[in-house]
Amino acid sequence: MDDATLRTLPDDPAELKQIILSFAQERDTAIQQRDQRITTISRERDATGRKRDDLLNQKQQWALEKIRLEHKLLAALKRLYGPRADRVMQEADVAQLLLDFAKELEARRPQKVRRRAGPFAADRPRGFGADRPALRHRATGQGAE
Repeated sequence: MDDATLRTLPDDPAELKQIILSFAQERDTAIQQRDQRITTISRERDATGRKRDDLLNQKQQWALEKIRLEHKLLAALKRLYGPRADRVMQEADVAQLLLDFAKELEARRPQKVRRRAGPFAADRPRGFGADRPALRHRATGQGAE
């Protein structure tokens, strides 16, 4: 303590004890708040660690599932393409085969389904001569009146 502080302190021992007790209470309160903060941070750290462990576990499970599915895909390719499948083991080749397969499926779709799938399918007339009423009336034998 500096000289100015010592000069302002009271000479009465009871008052000095009271000042010391108030400082001790402030110190104890600060220590208690610090301990509570440490406890809170520790709990948050533990919860974050558990969450991280859960996410790592999930990542490993997804990696295993991906490997299992890739194995199934390669086995299916082996059955489908036979000995040629040994040459088609790279991801780019597999992706290209899947793209070709999707194109083949698209080509095999019935015309009606493909036609209705277009963006303006609802605006198109349906049936023979739907866009030309004169032909429809000639086909039925009724006059266009």
